[in-house]
Amino acid sequence: MSLMDARAGYLQVKVTPKSSKMLGTETDYKTYEFLRLPFGLSVSPMVYQRIMNKITGEYLYRFCVSYIDDVLIYSKSFSDHVHHLRLVLTRLSDAGLCMRADKCIWAQHKLPYLGFVLSGEGIQPEPKKLAIISEARLPQNAKMLKFSRLHSILPPLHSTLRGFNGTFSGATQKRGKVCLD
Repeated sequence: MSLMDARAGYLQVKVTPKSSKMLGTETDYKTYEFLRLPFGLSVSPMVYQRIMNKITGEYLYRFCVSYIDDVLIYSKSFSDHVHHLRLVLTRLSDAGLCMRADKCIWAQHKLPYLGFVLSGEGIQPEPKKLAIISEARLPQNAKMLKFSRLHSILPPLHSTLRGFNGTFSGATQKRGKVCLD
């Protein structure tokens, strides 16, 4: 497996003149318009992901996966992997995208990615992340519980589950287990 990271992600994507006018920001004296896709827009990740999916096209999910500015290439053999790398790098180059060489990981059997370790055996949680959970101190009193990280998780969870009647749309219950269709 290999993992590549795009340099300056969104900023590699040129914005059309029509869109540039809508992305403008005004100061007292001037109006500034973005010529590249800016970070911080709610649509930027969606637009960039669509572009990456178009670039990787027919390779997507056959030997290549893209997630925002990351491109993961996986193969069964080293010779296939070299061939797959050439295909994907050619596509990225033709599209004018540059990758950060210092953040790329090439031809590994195990690959750390987004808190997980990817390998031929499957996906496992990263040991460092599990250690954080297993070594966390349990709250000893109400004050510790109040100021633990749960205080940031519970309110949104409570509002999400408010009104939940115990059934999922498209779900069936078999022998006490919920099965999603």
